[in-house]
Amino acid sequence: SDLLISRKEVDSPSPVSVVDREKLVDAGVTNIGDVLQKIPAQGNAINAQNNNGGDGSTRISLRSLGSARTLVLLNGRRVVSSGLGANSSVDFGTIPLAMIERVEVLKDGASAVYGSDAIAGVVNVITRTNFSGTEANIYTATSSQRDGTNYDLSFVTGHSSNRGNITFSGGYQQQIGK
Repeated sequence: SDLLISRKEVDSPSPVSVVDREKLVDAGVTNIGDVLQKIPAQGNAINAQNNNGGDGSTRISLRSLGSARTLVLLNGRRVVSSGLGANSSVDFGTIPLAMIERVEVLKDGASAVYGSDAIAGVVNVITRTNFSGTEANIYTATSSQRDGTNYDLSFVTGHSSNRGNITFSGGYQQQIGK
């Protein structure tokens, strides 16, 4: 089954928000973290535009409890942290947008199920499977003040048959600011 966080979207005491591929593409951003940082439950985690002394990474901090207290899963499995020491949380810039099918966000604490790193909630990134063909995207954007430009080149290719599937994705992203 594709559904890795059990959910009842409306009548559950712990609702799960789902951001599907169509919403991700329509958002007009190059980083999944930029989409997730717009959800109301997300606090003040660093990103590439406002990193406040950070390293240009994009992290998620549900309920403003810190990015180390928001568990990030990839297809239901824990993701290796991208930082060092106090910054040991997942950088969403390392997950290619071209490979993402949907993102499930459990905005309530889930420490009873997942442990202390899920006190703020859980973000589960589901990748594309059974992909056949090739898809390439080029995205450029410039700020209204003309003081920053984003470039994103990505592709995904795959083959699927009754014996299994294989998918490969690559990309290049650059953010230029004055």
